[in-house]
Amino acid sequence: MKSTKEYDEYGNLIQSQELFYQVDDNGKLDNYCNTVDPLTGIIGRRLMGVNYDCIVDATNHYTEANTGGLQYNLNFAQYGPVPVGLPIPIPVISQALTEYRGLTITKVIQKNGILKEKRTTNMGQVVNNWNEAYDPYTGNVIVSSADNDYDSLMYSVALPAYWAYKEMGFQSNNYRTKILRLPISNSTFSLPDANDKFVSGDELVIYDYRTYRSQHAWVYKIEGDRVLLIQRNGQVFSDLEGVYMCTLIQSAYSNMLDQVAGSIVTALNPIQEGRLNLNSPSVLDAKANLFSDFWQTNFCYSSTIQESSCQCMPNFSYVNDKSRSISFTPRDGKVFASIIIPQESNNISVRSNRISIEIGNGCIVEIYSQDGLGIGSNKLDILFSLGKKSSNVNCNPENILEGEYQGRIFYLISDCISLFSCTVVPGERRTTCGLEANIQNPFLTGVLGNYRPLASYVPHVKRVSNNRIYESGFYDRFIPFWTFNGRGLVKNSDQGDWVRSDSVVAMNSKGQVLEAWNALNIPSSTYYQFGDLLQVAVGSNAYYNDIVYEGFEGFAYNYRRTRPSGMHCEFRPHLEFATEMPADILTSSFLTREKRHSGSTSLRVIPGTDFRTRVPVLKRNLQRSTKAERLSGRQFTVESEDILVPFSPRTGVKYIVSAWIHQDASDASNFSGFDLIINNERFTANGPIIDGWQQINGEFELSSGISYFNIALQTTIPTWIDDLRIQPLESVMETYSYDNKKLIMLAKHDDLNFSSFFEYDATGNLERTKKETEYGIITMKENRSELPKK
Repeated sequence: MKSTKEYDEYGNLIQSQELFYQVDDNGKLDNYCNTVDPLTGIIGRRLMGVNYDCIVDATNHYTEANTGGLQYNLNFAQYGPVPVGLPIPIPVISQALTEYRGLTITKVIQKNGILKEKRTTNMGQVVNNWNEAYDPYTGNVIVSSADNDYDSLMYSVALPAYWAYKEMGFQSNNYRTKILRLPISNSTFSLPDANDKFVSGDELVIYDYRTYRSQHAWVYKIEGDRVLLIQRNGQVFSDLEGVYMCTLIQSAYSNMLDQVAGSIVTALNPIQEGRLNLNSPSVLDAKANLFSDFWQTNFCYSSTIQESSCQCMPNFSYVNDKSRSISFTPRDGKVFASIIIPQESNNISVRSNRISIEIGNGCIVEIYSQDGLGIGSNKLDILFSLGKKSSNVNCNPENILEGEYQGRIFYLISDCISLFSCTVVPGERRTTCGLEANIQNPFLTGVLGNYRPLASYVPHVKRVSNNRIYESGFYDRFIPFWTFNGRGLVKNSDQGDWVRSDSVVAMNSKGQVLEAWNALNIPSSTYYQFGDLLQVAVGSNAYYNDIVYEGFEGFAYNYRRTRPSGMHCEFRPHLEFATEMPADILTSSFLTREKRHSGSTSLRVIPGTDFRTRVPVLKRNLQRSTKAERLSGRQFTVESEDILVPFSPRTGVKYIVSAWIHQDASDASNFSGFDLIINNERFTANGPIIDGWQQINGEFELSSGISYFNIALQTTIPTWIDDLRIQPLESVMETYSYDNKKLIMLAKHDDLNFSSFFEYDATGNLERTKKETEYGIITMKENRSELPKK
């Protein structure tokens, strides 16, 4: 697209956008651009936006023609007065050879225009934007400029995150790296360019030439030229010794090429003396972002895979019925061959190093020497077994047996009869979930290897102010957050002027933020259900462990779902009720869709069956060891801080508990007989009964010195409970209910746990919105739509 323009009815230009591409003096596309070296910041010229395709077509035509014939030549001779004809045959042979060899090379060059300038006009105002420098590998704009209101240029610099975190770069850096003969010892190998070929978290397949077996390995860390490997369960290999073929099948590079590590807006061109200058004296705005691949996870697990094995047993038997000079007899898992070498016959062929025996129906069995020398004996007694040539993990070994006689190796082969029978013994996957203080693979559990935003920083300095507005507003002083060190971007040692604006404290294994803090360290939290897919509670001024919501909607979904990686570990519940007695009754047996306050289900509590859960009291420990400290050893040991803690409130903090209950007593002014018990403190329903449901409200505070407390549901009258919530008194929280089959939102609960209900038509379109108030449920909005009838 070159330009777009919009005119009014009188032909006056209202707005337009024009794109100008980089061209040379002849008006042709110029694809040489200014680029910034990611390691040093040096400005260079590089060809960009050009694709080359080369197609080679080789043709060879060969024609050969051979023809033959016989021609007659008739001569006449005069014998007396009568001429006599003399026919003379002459043979004719014709040969023709035609050959064509052609080689066609087609080279196609495709050039893409490099956008140099974008000019936007709106109601007479013209704004120009220029692209000044690019990333040489992604083509993203690094430096751009634009007009301001004072007829001068403002420059913007965007620093890609992979310049600072190389693991966020291209998977093509090492994709499908293969080393054919790699010496490995003590679960370690060395390469002079190890840092260029591998990064922590790379998944490898190690193939053993001796046993024909392969196994998976992970790059744990790289120390200089040494690459340290671990197994699937995080343990060091104990039997990895020798020369192997190494193939990288899953790169740890994450291809996060659009993430930005920092940005700078300045009035001075940052390209100075052939280099990108990050320390500009005329900075208007700046921001820096940190990323991390060291996170907590929902649970840790240890998994060991026992590979399938192939058990083969030689079972070939044969006896020469005529001379009985040749016999093959199974013996103790081997085949004993007793051979008196006979003269050749119809079914026996003897050569220097080979004996061929026809055992019937044209089937041949052969014995031959490995060294190729003659057999040299009139009798052989050889015990054949499966040798190295027969080993195969696919349980499809080569049909050959190996034996030894007088220090020489002999082979028994056949292409028509199986010399042994094989049985596959299947392997087994053993998984242990929720382990702490155990050696585990951090790249599989999500503790390491997933880069996500960690924190944002902004400068906290004064701005210049004088009488000229176009010379005001700049930072009084500016020290860049990032600087080049020849290997990419690194954090500046002097960051005294930078303050954190927000940060991520907790994130689940799916990459969703559970807890984040603003610049004043005020937390905001989100709680997910339905396999950690849908948010059901959002709270402000509350830690993730401070809030809980149970609408009894995702019970079946959460507990039937397993971890997507196939490790068969269930999602750890934030709050889980279990029946107190009798013990054989499942909580799911009391979930009902007949009556509910919101959503699609509620929990039915009957006399004699109590529901109870034991909740830990949180001792928040945010002093987590650094990634470097955790990787200092040879294996990764999981600590309690690596695992996300479920609902576990703090001591000395006031909390609000809220829930809705229903009883089959239409004439009751208050539902009684039901108690919600928290740490031996009882809460009962009060307030108006709204559409058959009454609310429980109360405050509680946990005393110091306790490690656990109980939440129990007891009743003397059949009662239905729904929308149970707990949150800090000083927090604000909204919760949401979903249909556990369609996963559509059915209700939203405000900070007082009053609901807004959403009703849908058969096609899933929102049809009606209702609001729950103290005076009843009222309809707030209703939509009706219908397709025209034909």
